[in-house]
Amino acid sequence: MIRIEISRNRFLLRICGIAFLSIALIAGVRLAYTGPNRPNLPTTRWRGHACGNIIGGSNGCCNAVWDGDQNQFSQSVCGGWAISTDCDCRDFRLGNFTSSSVAPVNGGTQPPATHTGNFDCATPGSSGWCQAGPSIDFSADEPLSGYVITSIEGDSGILCGINTQSGSCVWNIPYPDGSYTENHWALSTFGDTSVLRTTNYNIDGTPPTLAESVPAPDGQNGWYVTPPMLSVSGTDVTSGFSRGEVQDGGTWNTSPHTVTGDGSHNINFRTFDVAGNSTAGGAITVNLDTTDPTVAPQVQGTQTNGYYGKSVTLNVGGADATSGISAEEVSVDGGAWQPAGDFILSDGQHTIQFRATDLAGNFNVGSLTIDVDGTDPVPNVSAGAGQCVNGIHTFHGRIVEEEAGIATSQFLLDGAFQGSLNLKSDNTWTFDLNTEKEGDGLYLVSAFAEDVAGNSREAQAVTVMFDNTPPVISLWDTWDSASYGLLEIDETLSGLQQVDIFAKGEGLNKKFSYAGETYPQTLYLNDFLGSTQVQPPAEISLEVLATDLCGNRSEGSALVTLNEPEELVVLPETGGEEVVEEPAVEAREEPVQPAPNPVQETVVQPSAVSEINDTEVVIASTVPIINWRLVLPVFAIVFFTGLKNFYNPLPAAWRRRAEQHERWLDKYPDIFLDSIDIF
Repeated sequence: MIRIEISRNRFLLRICGIAFLSIALIAGVRLAYTGPNRPNLPTTRWRGHACGNIIGGSNGCCNAVWDGDQNQFSQSVCGGWAISTDCDCRDFRLGNFTSSSVAPVNGGTQPPATHTGNFDCATPGSSGWCQAGPSIDFSADEPLSGYVITSIEGDSGILCGINTQSGSCVWNIPYPDGSYTENHWALSTFGDTSVLRTTNYNIDGTPPTLAESVPAPDGQNGWYVTPPMLSVSGTDVTSGFSRGEVQDGGTWNTSPHTVTGDGSHNINFRTFDVAGNSTAGGAITVNLDTTDPTVAPQVQGTQTNGYYGKSVTLNVGGADATSGISAEEVSVDGGAWQPAGDFILSDGQHTIQFRATDLAGNFNVGSLTIDVDGTDPVPNVSAGAGQCVNGIHTFHGRIVEEEAGIATSQFLLDGAFQGSLNLKSDNTWTFDLNTEKEGDGLYLVSAFAEDVAGNSREAQAVTVMFDNTPPVISLWDTWDSASYGLLEIDETLSGLQQVDIFAKGEGLNKKFSYAGETYPQTLYLNDFLGSTQVQPPAEISLEVLATDLCGNRSEGSALVTLNEPEELVVLPETGGEEVVEEPAVEAREEPVQPAPNPVQETVVQPSAVSEINDTEVVIASTVPIINWRLVLPVFAIVFFTGLKNFYNPLPAAWRRRAEQHERWLDKYPDIFLDSIDIF
């Protein structure tokens, strides 16, 4: 329960004679008020000092103004109910501070302070919006002399100061974009406030967004061939989006805007919000060409009797006033489009289309019909590249000519004229050339033809080998079965084609063929006998026939003797391919012991010993003395020779070893045969 007491009555001062009572009353009023009475205050407004019990709490006091128009208590300068204990009040109940059932008690009639607040904008926008510099201009007045207006207070706190009885101030609004309501009042040193007033204002200093809508060019190279429709849109979160505009060559048009008229257009975009803020977009260029180019077809070339020659130049003659010509093309007999220019046309009648295309992709087509006899005769030589010929060779080929017919034809050798071709009715030809007269070597063979219309062409030259020289055969004349013969064939031009070796003798007639250079260069008789049962002694004839790639042939022959089997011969071991002879030494004779069965002694002469690298041979009276250094090589010869006859060819290393031992046997036959006694 709040007890509020308001007392001020000027009639007590007029009662004469009651001085003591007047002083007491004046003292009571001073306890409750801080200023004199204010006359002529409307009965709906009361001004005074209210005290009482705050709901749910302790005692409190507050300056308050009852606003009968608003039917509520206006809150005082203290911002709420302030705790105080020095109040002398009369009781009345405030309820919840806004109850209309609470009526003020007897109060004064002094008028309150007054104030006004007007919204101002440094950069005003549209539709009452402020774009920049928002503020409120306040003015206030305290009607009671001796008191001043200290400041203007509002929902945001102290807004600005005045400190005069009547004055003004400005509050620069610090808030961001948005719509606001500010309640405000003037604070008086009398201890109360002016009546609360409200100012509404809108701030939007942020421009809207901008989004351009430009369709992709429907032509080529960035050109439009139909008028494009351009538009621009945007958004604004505060005042809202208003409109978009498109500038086409100086005039701003409301979006969307359709560009018309061939040529290049400079386009700009901008958007506006409700507050009048605007955003400018980037400038673009719109190239528009809706007109097809023109064509003026033309054929240039040699023309005889209404026929064009083999080569013509086809010109389109295109022109375009806006984007310009990008391509001039022709199509022959409905074929693929090709760039205009020089053409080689086949004989006959042709329909040619001429097309001009501008940079925007617009095109126009014209056509002409012409007759052409412009095909060169096409001679060819049937000889294959790398072919080898000899003797008097007949070359042949064909000339392809469809229209006018052949006037001249020639045979060329290394580009030089050799004579006219023997041309037949079907345009095939022949030419006989004596290759022996020209000499061996590589030559370029070609043919030349010219038709009646003057078209001519030389055939693709073919490289041909002239080879009239047969291979050269080098072959040993004779050898026997204990050794071998050597075969070498020299062919430096066309190359060997085949080598045939014929082995002939009593009971023997065989042929061995080898391709190219695969023939054997070392000839062993056993390689040609095989399983043939030829009884020694016998003579075998080997005949060699060599043929080169040109067909040239040469022959060679050898006579090989098949010997009787010989006794085993022991060869000296040299330890390598090359035998190094050392100085001879004298043979040492060992004493011979008598034996019950004497045998023939073999004496090795010193001269023979010196030839076999200081090898000693000692013969015992009863047991043959064998020099194993000689026996082992002979054994190797016998072993490898048998193995060779069983399976040929031997591994290369074994065969070389056997050949070395055979050479030793040929060189030292007496030493090898005298080095061993066989019982």
